[in-house]
Amino acid sequence: MTVSAPSPIPAAFLGVAHAHVGAYAARWRARPEWGVRPAAVWDADAARAAAFAAAHGLETAASAESLLARPEVRAVVIGSETAFHADHVEQAAAAGKAIVLQKPLALTLEQGDRIVAAVERHGVPFTLAWQMRVDPHNLQIR
Repeated sequence: MTVSAPSPIPAAFLGVAHAHVGAYAARWRARPEWGVRPAAVWDADAARAAAFAAAHGLETAASAESLLARPEVRAVVIGSETAFHADHVEQAAAAGKAIVLQKPLALTLEQGDRIVAAVERHGVPFTLAWQMRVDPHNLQIR
């Protein structure tokens, strides 16, 4: 009996202002066995979204709302400017998407509280993209 791998999770990019998000798209495309398939991108700066889409072979969405309304998109990487993180997490959580939020979390405690409340209210998977917290040398320093 042959066991097939599960279908890759379609992930979209909700804002691409943070430089790291390009690395995620490139690595996921290069490593399909990781189970994530970059699907689409939206950014408030249409030129930035178009450049990102061209670089990574993605579709662009006309708005954040239209990106989040796509039923095939199961997860989003939020790489917008930090000032918009709370707004975008609230939108993505309300749409039922799993969320990877680029660091820093927020600019204010109030924005951070909004993020926590949205994730808890909608029960969506959430992680902060702060991968250095598990780098061996950082763990040793801690």
